[in-house]
Amino acid sequence: MAEAGHTVTATLAYGVDSAAHRAAAQRGHASLAVLPCGMDRAHPHDHAQLLSSIPASGGAVVSLYRPGTAASGATLKASSRLMATLAHAVVLIEVLDHVEATRTAESAIALNRPLLAAPPDDDVRSSGNAPLLAEQLAVLVPDPAAALELL
Repeated sequence: MAEAGHTVTATLAYGVDSAAHRAAAQRGHASLAVLPCGMDRAHPHDHAQLLSSIPASGGAVVSLYRPGTAASGATLKASSRLMATLAHAVVLIEVLDHVEATRTAESAIALNRPLLAAPPDDDVRSSGNAPLLAEQLAVLVPDPAAALELL
């Protein structure tokens, strides 16, 4: 996505989100990190180095919260909505019935943002994509080229 000129907008979560930030930076592209806490701390905590590397590589970090604010259920929910608001489209790679990914998907739907989802497979990490695709709330994108074509 970054190589095609799109800005990666994601949290610092383990898995796809943090991998997307790292991949964009390795290829010389900026990304946008959305934090559910104050900008003086990483969430999760052990991604502090990733947090500091994003502005250093030309990206940006945004938060709805003042420094010192810890992540909570309420801040995670609001940050999911902010992420969907800032993004042109939401691409779901893995949804392990994960609350935050589901909230982001719901926010994208409510905001009429395109919701693109990788096909579910036998991997439990993609099981959350199946209901979104079955209910036609998301568009199936079998590979990155298909996602780029839709964008």
